[in-house]
Parts: sequence; C-alpha cells; structure tokens
Amino acid sequence: MKKRVELHELFSELDDMEQIDVKGASAEAIKKRTLTKIAQLKEKESELPKTHFRIRRKFWVTGIAAALSVLFAIGICAASERLWGVQLFNKEARSKLKQPQYVVISSTSQPQSEKASERTLTGYSKTILDIDYLEENDVLFFDDVGTVSGTKDESAVKFPEFVFNNGETAILTNEDGSGWQMEKNDTITISLRQNLKDNPHAFPEGNKLALGIIVDGIPNELRCDNEPNMEYTYTAEKNAEVYFYVQDFSSEPIIVSDVMVTCQ
Repeated sequence: MKKRVELHELFSELDDMEQIDVKGASAEAIKKRTLTKIAQLKEKESELPKTHFRIRRKFWVTGIAAALSVLFAIGICAASERLWGVQLFNKEARSKLKQPQYVVISSTSQPQSEKASERTLTGYSKTILDIDYLEENDVLFFDDVGTVSGTKDESAVKFPEFVFNNGETAILTNEDGSGWQMEKNDTITISLRQNLKDNPHAFPEGNKLALGIIVDGIPNELRCDNEPNMEYTYTAEKNAEVYFYVQDFSSEPIIVSDVMVTCQ
C-alpha cells in the first residue's frame, strides 16, 4: 500500500528557511511553489500501480492543495492591498486611527504606478528609487513605499499632514514629483514633528521614526529615534538630485506633521 500523503507535506518547502523569499511574501511565488510540489508528487505516483483508490485519493489531495494555494495567494494580495501605502491625514484617516486595529487602505493622492518586482511602489517612488540597487544589496526596508508632494511657500516647501504604518516609507517630493537639485557643498534642511495629540496609538515619548535621504536613487539613513521633533541639515557631497524620506520603525502608526524642506 502506498504511503499516505499528508497535506502539510505539500507545503513543506514553505517551512524551509532557505526557500523563503526575505523580500516579502509573493502570492504568485507561493502558488507556483505549491503547484510545482503537486507536479512532483504526480510524477512519483505515476510510477506506481494504478488503482481506483489511488486515483481518487490523488484527485482529492491535488484538488484541495491547489484550492488552498489559490485561496492563500488571494488572501495575501487582499491583505497587501489593505496594508500597504501612505495616506494623507484627513477625517477618514482620523476615524480609522480610533478603531482597535489601524489599517492604511491607500497611498497619497499622487499618480499610481505598477509594482516593480516584489515591491509595492506608489506615486513617483518607482522612478525615484534605484530598484536594481535595492535588490542587489538586499535592502529590505523599501518594499512598501509611497510619495507625499509638497507645495512651495517662499524659500521652503511645505507638506500636508500624513499617516503611515509600521514598515512603510514616505518619500517627500516637490509638487511635480521632482527632488532637489544640489551642487557639491550645498545644504538643505528638513524639519518635522510627530502629531502625538491626535494619535491614540502614539507613545508619550514619541514613536520610532527614521529620517533619510535618497541621492541619485540610493537611500541613506540620517537618523533613527523616537524624538517627536526632528530637524536635520544635509550637506551635498556631490552634484545630485536628492529626496528626503521618513520610515515608520514603530509597531504603531505615526502621524507626521509640519514637514518643511528648506534650501540654503
């Protein structure tokens, strides 16, 4: 009698840490792995005597596993659509923050772009980040990225209040999605604060937030702490187009307010 095939054996590859894609779960990758495993089992079974019982069991095991694979993939896609992105802090976002479990459902109101590889990039971020560099260097913390555009006010660019969740990144741009053109030794200053008053999930001392700069597509972290008021002056090391970014390194959502970028 042929050894019984358990359903968990069909998914055994997913438990192997060497098989896991550390850049994030991919619905298509999971589906492909599962169906490949099923195909391998079918090849092995084809070498055995064919009986009505074996065919019936193979049919049910294959059908159930395929169905679970598709459902699991759909579930990941649905969760991704709910959780990825940066959202302007408006009445809708304020209402969601009061719910027991916070969910970001969209990015900012900037033009949307298709996914690049396994990463979720919205707004202008697909053209800002050097995706090849991120993947070649295993930069894992730029998977969920959106952009927030500011409006020029005299010598500064001011940004609307926005909210994002754990692991998400917001790139700050000019109104047209461009960055700041700098020459060597030019300086640029960013200031911002965390809105702790309107955030029921805020820690009294502030939530952990990373501030960084993107130079010619390559991100560089400038500081990372829970200081609710941040200011940083960056001096250009070469001629380049630069963008500031902020990342939510807290376990909770963060509301970012009073963001202003000034060139000297």
